[in-house]
Amino acid sequence: MTIEPGGVYLAPKAHSRHPKTSGENTLHILTISFTVQNQYRLVMIQDFSSIIQRFGIGSRGSSAVVHRGTGYFAVTPQSPYDGDLSVAEQTRQLLVKAEARLAEIGSAKQGLIFCAIMLADMDGYAEMNEVWDAWVSGMAPPARACFEARLANPALKVEMIMVCAAASAEA
Repeated sequence: MTIEPGGVYLAPKAHSRHPKTSGENTLHILTISFTVQNQYRLVMIQDFSSIIQRFGIGSRGSSAVVHRGTGYFAVTPQSPYDGDLSVAEQTRQLLVKAEARLAEIGSAKQGLIFCAIMLADMDGYAEMNEVWDAWVSGMAPPARACFEARLANPALKVEMIMVCAAASAEA
């Protein structure tokens, strides 16, 4: 852990000085403050290419980004989007693209940490879950959230945002 002047850190009960709550699950906060004789110099980073890997860079965004071993990306079904496909079919397309993107950034579905699933209509929740459950079968699934949202294209029925452990240029 890096200790910063004026930082607030969680501490074990034995080392705490200020209990936040009472009871068995007490959260204790330890405030660390110190002075250093050396002067600090603020350096603004202009070029992040040494610490952030960007994949599929476009004018509006990148298809994926990796920073310090964590990958971030959104994935949609195959483009152009076909509104005649079922939620299950769009979900299958999306998960195929997700696996390819995970491989591109040095990960796999077993490396998923979190997935946010957006459905254009929650009526498709069970249909999407059937495909999702088969896809994560046999592995420890990531944390996930699912909600209804108005998606950018009326033909889209499902979209996902994924966070994963990934290979890092810094490693």
